[in-house]
Amino acid sequence: MYGYLSAARGVPQWTSWLAGGGLETKDLWAQEGFDSALENIQANGSSWWDNPGDKAAVDFGYDLYDKYPDGMTVTNFKNELSVDVLDTFQSPPMLPETPPREQRNVYPPGKFLN
Repeated sequence: MYGYLSAARGVPQWTSWLAGGGLETKDLWAQEGFDSALENIQANGSSWWDNPGDKAAVDFGYDLYDKYPDGMTVTNFKNELSVDVLDTFQSPPMLPETPPREQRNVYPPGKFLN
């Protein structure tokens, strides 16, 4: 949805790539330190520092907006989200042995619509 909403707001696609890569690098730096952040930049440089699977998801959102600029239905979305498309996305992280916990959403409703 990040790519779709960014496209709907007129954000250039390269800006979304750069923002996604920057945020991923920032998160790695905060969680694992400078060396991990630097490794991420080197490994994913051609994908604007973002995991190529994350970049593919952003691209998918922009493609959806090009196809459905006036909105889409759940059926439209399900039809577009094929197994082949899903295979281009980043795999979910391995879940720990314990059940996953709820994650707090730090963004209030409408945060990105301003």
